[in-house]
Amino acid sequence: KRRKKREKMNREKLKSKLTTAASKASQLKQAAYERVGRSENSLEPEVLRASGRATEQLSTCTGSLAKALDRSAKSLVASVPDFVALSDASVGLAAAGIDAGRGSASADRKGGEAALLLGELLLGWADGLDNLASAQRSSATVLRDTVVADANRALAQKAVYDKARLTAESARDRAAAARRADAPGAKIMAADAEADEAMSRLTAEQLETQQALAEASGRGDATLALQVAEQFDAYREFFQAGLSWLVTVAPAVEELRESALESQKAGYKFDGPGGKLFGAPFPEDEPPAPILALCAHVAAVGLEEEGIFRVTGFKSRMEKVRAEIESSGTFEAPAVSEGGGGTFAHEAASLLKQYLRELPVPLLALGGADADEWIEAGSAPNEILMREALLPLLRDLPPSAMTLFTTLVE
Repeated sequence: KRRKKREKMNREKLKSKLTTAASKASQLKQAAYERVGRSENSLEPEVLRASGRATEQLSTCTGSLAKALDRSAKSLVASVPDFVALSDASVGLAAAGIDAGRGSASADRKGGEAALLLGELLLGWADGLDNLASAQRSSATVLRDTVVADANRALAQKAVYDKARLTAESARDRAAAARRADAPGAKIMAADAEADEAMSRLTAEQLETQQALAEASGRGDATLALQVAEQFDAYREFFQAGLSWLVTVAPAVEELRESALESQKAGYKFDGPGGKLFGAPFPEDEPPAPILALCAHVAAVGLEEEGIFRVTGFKSRMEKVRAEIESSGTFEAPAVSEGGGGTFAHEAASLLKQYLRELPVPLLALGGADADEWIEAGSAPNEILMREALLPLLRDLPPSAMTLFTTLVE
């Protein structure tokens, strides 16, 4: 019984000691929180003043950037008339080339010449845009490297400043603790001196950090303004050169267009080998006229039809019209009442699908690229990369295949 009584008394004493220790720990924790709060309150005005000075310096850099951009914008506005004239001329020339291309089935081949001339124009335009894109990428790389280097230096300086701030806070806390503990005067004076020295270092690091941030911002802004101005000048020169080239080429295209339109009045006539169209190799000079006529018919009456390329047309109608195309080399849509029900839109779309399906070499493979290359190009993550990947494949297509492909896309 005595042993159990002693054990009980020991447990109670231990419990009392633990309670007392927990209470003291809580008091110490609360006191530490209060000291940190006072340190933060004393440091906040200094941080606000430093932030205000940094904001003023950044505002000065932003003002210089605004002036540089204003000068560049005026240069761009001066080049707008050239750009508008170039766009108008391009639209007119493209329309003339398309009209000439529609007459390319005639015997005189004038339309084919116009289509080739238009293709040369478009390739030249694409090359010019590629060159501008390369210049932009190069400028962006220079700008990025400059800004990243300055930003890294500013971040490193800011890290030094943050470390100095923590040192100053710690010194203040130690000085305050020495006063509260009624330490000897020499110890309090040493703590105050340590705190003053830490604050001096903090102020110096603040100034260096502000200067580093201002230099990084100013250098980045100046580099950006210079690159923007250079890009505006490059665009202006490109537009002026393109306009001069169009002025030279436009009369020749107009002459070919008029000649092609005169030939077009005689009507389309397919002159393939033996009159065979479906299953025959795709012509190298121009698309078969009946196929272009099928495309035109679908565009005219089939775009509002539900499932135009999904629902198959009447088999009897399709066989009859296909035989007429093979024998005469021309396509004329039958009257709506023939064969019963609806329009001829689904039959025309089905015949168009049959022709493309029966080609010995697929239309988009005529340039030498296989399906995997087209799929890879069309799977680019954004429009710019997709355009860069598809453009070489389109350039490799024969003119006749490009004409039919453009018609299908339209």
